[in-house]
Formats: sequence, structure tokens, C-alpha cells
Amino acid sequence: MGWPEANWAELSTLARQFDFGAIELRTLGGELDIHSAMIQAFGSPESMRAQCDASGVGVVGLNSSWFLLADNEAGWQDVQKLAHWAERANIPYIRVFDGKPDGQEDGVALILKALEKWEAWKCAAGIHTELLIETHDYLADWRKTGELAERFPGKINILWDVCHSWRLTGRSPLDDWAYFKPFTRHIHIKDALLDASSKNGVQYVLPGEGALPIVPLLEKLTTDSFDGVVSLEWEKQWHPDLPSLKEALESGGVHGWWPS
Repeated sequence: MGWPEANWAELSTLARQFDFGAIELRTLGGELDIHSAMIQAFGSPESMRAQCDASGVGVVGLNSSWFLLADNEAGWQDVQKLAHWAERANIPYIRVFDGKPDGQEDGVALILKALEKWEAWKCAAGIHTELLIETHDYLADWRKTGELAERFPGKINILWDVCHSWRLTGRSPLDDWAYFKPFTRHIHIKDALLDASSKNGVQYVLPGEGALPIVPLLEKLTTDSFDGVVSLEWEKQWHPDLPSLKEALESGGVHGWWPS
């Protein structure tokens, strides 16, 4: 979604230009229905896998819109289709959302119910691809994530969205990392400034131009030998006025987020 209209050749070329070995997919060729977009672009999961191998750029995750707290039917159907594709294309994760609590007394119990539904279906379908739960809303607080992990031991894979945790809790990611670390397989980074006039209370800016301590966080991840994925989440799809993905990648290099 950092370059919504781009096709696979354009995305993989840009990734190689900045020495990134993999990307995660939310849009492709201007299409939000990523399953349909992949069929149009690749024809089959096996063809996609071959093209990824040929380009030297892999796909580390497919991003769905299943909200665990709501267990929305359209999102659930989306996850199943993506899981079958990911299994054959050797893609390790499907991203899902935690969702908003919406007044529920025990949001963790509702998330558990959705995860148990997934585990039962996954086992019956012979799927090995796993879910990544993004800390977008309810689980942005590490205490809720920790409670979920305690109640569903060994089966929680978190996609920690650093900016959402920061904007929703006010805590520094440098402090939160120790609590998210045991469950985190994938991390979204971006930069922002607090802005009470905006919809989410933040204004997204180019990497290195905001208030988030990303460079110290990346240093801490290295010190802790984090072996998961760190991904720039550039929300051009939802914020079309943002600079281009290429400009964002260049800015990240200038500010030491990755080698320039």
C-alpha cells in the first residue's frame, strides 16, 4: 500500500534498489482485493513463488482485513483464500487485525474465540501458514497482548505496530519492546507527529522527520538479536497526499533507518 498502483515488477525493482529482500503485500496493481490481484498478476501461487525466486525479492506476508474482535464474515472468507494461496506460494504469514473493543467486557476472550476458529479450520485444511495479529487497536497495549499470550500459550504471533502503540498509550516503544518481544515476529515502523486535529491524532511524516525514536529502537532490536521482519509501513493507499514510497525509502536512508 506504499505504492498502491505498482505491479510486481515495479515493486521488486524498487526493493532491490534499496537492498530489501522482501516485502509484504496489501495492494497490487491498484487492487485492494489482494487475492484477485495475485491471480491476475501471477496466475497461480506456484508462478508467484517462481517469480519471487527469480527476482530475489520474497513476500513475507499477505495482509487481510479480518478483525478478530468482530469476526467479520467477509474478512474470514478473505483469510481462508489468502491462506490457501500462501500455503502454496510458501508465504509464512497472513496479517489480521485485533479490532476495537467496542464496549466488550472481555476482548481477549473474543479474540481467543476467533483464533480457536482459525486453528480448527487450519488443521482441517492442512494449512501451515500462520496468522500475524497486528497491534492496531485493542492489543496496542502490551498488557492485553500479554494476557492473550497467557491464555493461548505458544500460538500467538504478533505484528507490533510501533506507531499505533505509541499514539494510543503514550508510551515510548523503547520501553514497550521488552514486553512485546516474546510474541513479536514482525514490526511495522513509520514516523509521525502528534496532531490533535487529525483523525487518528497523528500526522504521518517522512522517516526521520517525526517524533518516534526509530533509530534507537532498531539498535535495541539488533542488540536483542531480533530475527523477525522490520517493515516500513508507508500508508500511501490511505493517505494519498504522502510523498512517494521512493521518497520515504530515501528519507529513511538519510536518517539512518537503513543503509543509504
